[in-house]
Parts: sequence; C-alpha cells; structure tokens
Amino acid sequence: MEKDKLTSKEILIIILAVLLFGILIFILANFFRVINPESLHWMFSAAAQSIAALVAFLIAGYTFIHGLLREEEDETLIEINNEIKRKYYIFLKILIWSASIGIIGDLTSIILIKNGYTFILLFYIYAFSFILNILTILLAAMFVLYIIDPKREEKV
Repeated sequence: MEKDKLTSKEILIIILAVLLFGILIFILANFFRVINPESLHWMFSAAAQSIAALVAFLIAGYTFIHGLLREEEDETLIEINNEIKRKYYIFLKILIWSASIGIIGDLTSIILIKNGYTFILLFYIYAFSFILNILTILLAAMFVLYIIDPKREEKV
C-alpha cells in the first residue's frame, strides 16, 4: 500500500466531518436569520481582527521556535528537528489558510450586512464564516499545544 493513499477509516472520517459541517452550517444559517444585523456586523468585524492578530502572534512565535531548532548542533537531533520543522510548517500552513478564508468570509459578511442584502445564500455565508472562525481558533490552540509539547522529540 502506498504511503500517500487514504485508508478507508480516513475516508470515512472525512465523509462524516463534511456531513457534520453541512448540518452545522444549515443549523447556524437558520439561527443567523433571527439575529440583529448590527450584532452580526459587530461579531464578524471583531472576529476578523482577533483572528488576524492571533495568527500574527503565532507566526511570530513560530519564527522564534524555528530559529531555535535551526541552531541545533547535535548530529542526532538534526534529523529529528527537520521532521519537527516539517510538521510545524504543515500545521501552520493549514492554520493560515483557515484563517485567511475565514477572514475573507468575515469581510464578505460585513459588506453584505452593511449593504442590506437579503437572500437565502447570505445566511449560509455567515454560517460558513462563523464555523471557519471557530475552526481557526481551535487549530491555533492545537498548534500552540503541539509546539509546547515537552515530549515532541521523543514522539518524532
């Protein structure tokens, strides 16, 4: 079996995650229909600013950790540090893409709210943006916990 192919368990998890994501979007879209547009405007503008600041701090912290990993002179740890840097990069890349798409969704939501557009898809855009904001915050927390793991070298 090839290393890059997904197992049936991973495919099932992806399908269940997509179904859960769709159900959650549907529920939130119906919830956002009854919320005051000013409250939605405040929420999306605060979320965009907060997530941008959070990701900026994480990138700054990552560059500090990356510099520390680079200074390793022990021959046995060089290969381990390279693997750790690779995993950090993948995790940070996913986090940045999630945050970027979430912030774009937040800004789109703000524009739609302020211009008074009302159509059925509008509430699904709100729900999608909201879920991406929550996902980004959770990914940021996971990234921090992954970085500060005291047994990371042993695990690699």
